[in-house]
Order: sequence, then C-alpha cells, then structure tokens
Amino acid sequence: MASTKSPFYTVEIEEPSHCTFPQNCPLSECFYVNFSYTHNVHIRNITTPNTTSFNDNFFIPWIVLCDCDDFELMDPDSVPMACLYATFSSSPFSLDLLDSILLHMGEYSRYMIEHNNEGYSILEMNVIVEVNTFMD
Repeated sequence: MASTKSPFYTVEIEEPSHCTFPQNCPLSECFYVNFSYTHNVHIRNITTPNTTSFNDNFFIPWIVLCDCDDFELMDPDSVPMACLYATFSSSPFSLDLLDSILLHMGEYSRYMIEHNNEGYSILEMNVIVEVNTFMD
C-alpha cells in the first residue's frame, strides 16, 4: 500500500487482498481502478461535516497509467494525459489534485507491474482520496 498525506488531502493506493476480476476477460494489460473520493468541509461549531463523495470504477491500460510521471504531467496534451483527464472528467476535484493523484497512481502502477509474479493481465487498484477542509 502506498499512502501520501498533506495538510489538505490523503491519497491511499492499494492492491485488493485477492483478485476478483476474471483473468479470461477480453480486456488485457489494464488496471481495474476502484476509485473513491471524499471531501469533508468542517465548519466551526457544526459537528457534522458537509461531505461530497465520488465513487467510480475505471479500466485504464497499463501503458497509459505507467507513463504518468512528472514529465507527462508537464505535457497535458500528451496522449496518456488526455486519456486520463477524459477518464476523470466527471470527477468533482481540481486538476491540481488530479495531477497529484495521477502521479501516485503512475508510481504505484509501475510497482504493481514489476511485482506481478502471477502474470495477471488485469491488475486491480483501490484508490482512496480524502480531502478535509476546515472553515471558520
């Protein structure tokens, strides 16, 4: 599991404990991404935060996600980045946060492929993003 924390958000990426996706699926060499995003707005003197959630599942080719690194992020018009931006176009978060998430996903995808000793052609990835905003 990879985890990144900043004062504003937390990104956790992990492999599921078991492969739930059938490997005889017609798709090959892709990630099945279970994506979960939560934004909690905490307002002083209000005990329950205002919460926005976004959950979706995506198929992303290995080559697209593994190419996502600092160099690709500098060129948002590149084919991998255009594909990833289109995939996440319905998400409710900023492009700056998306770039940070994609950087971590790209790094972890390379790790997963390197350690794919079972030879799976579809790898599953859980991405959990939590943003907390505190307001007076």
